[in-house]
Amino acid sequence: MNESIKSIVRHGLSFGGGFLVAKGLVTVDQANELAGAVITVLGIAWSVWKNKKTPPAAPAA
Repeated sequence: MNESIKSIVRHGLSFGGGFLVAKGLVTVDQANELAGAVITVLGIAWSVWKNKKTPPAAPAA
Protein backbone atom coordinates (compact mmCIF):
# COMPACT_ATOMS: atom_id res chain seq x y z
CA MET A 1 0.00 0.00 0.00
CA ASN A 2 1.24 3.47 -0.82
CA GLU A 3 2.78 5.31 2.16
CA SER A 4 0.68 8.40 1.43
CA ILE A 5 -2.54 6.40 1.62
CA LYS A 6 -1.43 4.75 4.86
CA SER A 7 -0.66 8.14 6.35
CA ILE A 8 -4.04 9.59 5.33
CA VAL A 9 -5.91 6.58 6.75
CA ARG A 10 -3.89 6.71 9.99
CA HIS A 11 -4.57 10.43 10.48
CA GLY A 12 -8.24 9.98 9.62
CA LEU A 13 -8.59 7.23 12.20
CA SER A 14 -6.77 9.33 14.80
CA PHE A 15 -9.10 12.24 14.13
CA GLY A 16 -12.21 10.04 14.21
CA GLY A 17 -11.12 8.31 17.40
CA GLY A 18 -10.30 11.60 19.08
CA PHE A 19 -13.66 13.02 18.06
CA LEU A 20 -15.57 10.04 19.45
CA VAL A 21 -13.59 10.13 22.71
CA ALA A 22 -14.11 13.90 23.08
CA LYS A 23 -17.87 13.47 22.62
CA GLY A 24 -17.88 10.71 25.23
CA LEU A 25 -19.24 8.12 22.81
CA VAL A 26 -16.34 5.67 23.31
CA THR A 27 -13.40 5.21 25.66
CA VAL A 28 -9.79 5.49 24.55
CA ASP A 29 -9.47 1.69 24.63
CA GLN A 30 -12.56 1.27 22.46
CA ALA A 31 -11.26 3.85 19.98
CA ASN A 32 -7.95 1.95 19.70
CA GLU A 33 -9.76 -1.34 19.13
CA LEU A 34 -12.04 0.24 16.56
CA ALA A 35 -9.07 1.72 14.69
CA GLY A 36 -7.36 -1.69 14.67
CA ALA A 37 -10.52 -3.34 13.35
CA VAL A 38 -10.88 -0.76 10.58
CA ILE A 39 -7.25 -1.24 9.52
CA THR A 40 -7.73 -5.02 9.46
CA VAL A 41 -10.88 -4.79 7.33
CA LEU A 42 -9.24 -2.30 4.96
CA GLY A 43 -6.21 -4.57 4.60
CA ILE A 44 -8.38 -7.55 3.74
CA ALA A 45 -10.48 -5.53 1.29
CA TRP A 46 -7.34 -4.14 -0.36
CA SER A 47 -5.91 -7.66 -0.73
CA VAL A 48 -9.11 -9.04 -2.24
CA TRP A 49 -9.39 -6.10 -4.65
CA LYS A 50 -5.74 -6.39 -5.70
CA ASN A 51 -5.94 -10.16 -6.23
CA LYS A 52 -9.23 -9.89 -8.12
CA LYS A 53 -7.72 -7.25 -10.40
CA THR A 54 -4.66 -9.42 -11.23
CA PRO A 55 -5.43 -12.37 -13.51
CA PRO A 56 -4.20 -15.74 -12.23
CA ALA A 57 -0.83 -16.89 -13.55
CA ALA A 58 -0.60 -19.97 -15.74
CA PRO A 59 0.68 -23.05 -13.89
CA ALA A 60 4.33 -23.99 -14.49
CA ALA A 61 4.84 -26.93 -16.81
